[in-house]
Amino acid sequence: MYKTFHYMKCAVLALVLCTAAMPLSVSAQDTSMKDIYSVGQQLINYIEDQTNSEIVHIEYDIISNTKVITRRLVDSYTYTVMAFSDGRVQDLDLTVYKRSGNDWVVLVRDNEDDNTPLKTFTPPYSGEYRIEVKAYKFKSGYSAAHYGLFIYHNI
Repeated sequence: MYKTFHYMKCAVLALVLCTAAMPLSVSAQDTSMKDIYSVGQQLINYIEDQTNSEIVHIEYDIISNTKVITRRLVDSYTYTVMAFSDGRVQDLDLTVYKRSGNDWVVLVRDNEDDNTPLKTFTPPYSGEYRIEVKAYKFKSGYSAAHYGLFIYHNI
């Protein structure tokens, strides 16, 4: 499992870095979703063509702090949750929470100093999970960016 996770993290990082290396102007291109969709399409191609996985959630949005979704996950699958951002985010973090009574407790977290968080895990039970993406640090001069969130599982 670790080798698969490490390989996927490297592949995602390579795709995002190639796209992030494209020059971003301070004008119209900063507000365009084209770059983030381009990265997303490359990731879709990789996930569907190179892994034995089914994508079950795709989201693109603007982030200025934290975004949260709630998603039902099934304990018979191993999931990968990944987020990525355009060139304006320096550090993007990802946390998956499980329910414990009325509270949410951390199940897995990727808070490495990068903008491509990715976690692979098998839920301990079928039910609702909370997924949080946080723009921890922006590059100088920015306070918002585009991001993508993918959830996929083994088939």
